[in-house]
Amino acid sequence: MSETVNDYLKFEEMFARLCAGDEFAFNDIYSATREHVAKVARDYYYTKLGWAREYDCAEDFVEEVVNDTYFQLSRYFRSIKEPRTVPSWLSQTAIRICYAKTRALRPDVVSLESVRAEETIPAEEDFNKELVFESIVRDHVTLLQYMTMRLIAIDEMSYEEAAEVLGCPVGTVKSRVNAARKTLGNLDREAA
Repeated sequence: MSETVNDYLKFEEMFARLCAGDEFAFNDIYSATREHVAKVARDYYYTKLGWAREYDCAEDFVEEVVNDTYFQLSRYFRSIKEPRTVPSWLSQTAIRICYAKTRALRPDVVSLESVRAEETIPAEEDFNKELVFESIVRDHVTLLQYMTMRLIAIDEMSYEEAAEVLGCPVGTVKSRVNAARKTLGNLDREAA
């Protein structure tokens, strides 16, 4: 999805039509952004689910995420204030849906792979690290900072990989991580 001025103007026009009740505008937005949303879901799948890299499963996963993402858009498009933010809203929604779906998949994978339990079950310190991260970070930073920090700290992605998954520049990822670290550092100083 290229981000030129003409693309933004066209997108704003499509979004205005959608808000005005044009039934074809949703299809136009879907056509213009579907590949981007599918790429976000596919990248998440192959990055996060290294234990299940089967193409058929990936495409089923991607299709479910795409469908759920556009269902959310159909429900909440009126809450979006700026038409130019719709592509990033779609990316963030797709990531949240991917995250929810992968959390739901984990118990099934562990039971299916019980023969190789030592490879499937995370080490205790990794599991505790995730629990601590969830309990501390989620309540004290914004959702965007949380999603970014999770990709960097828990999923151990590079800034570049996180930027690709989130659909934003690397500088934005670094900025979000820095802001979250400042917030958490302030909490630490207040507790001391």
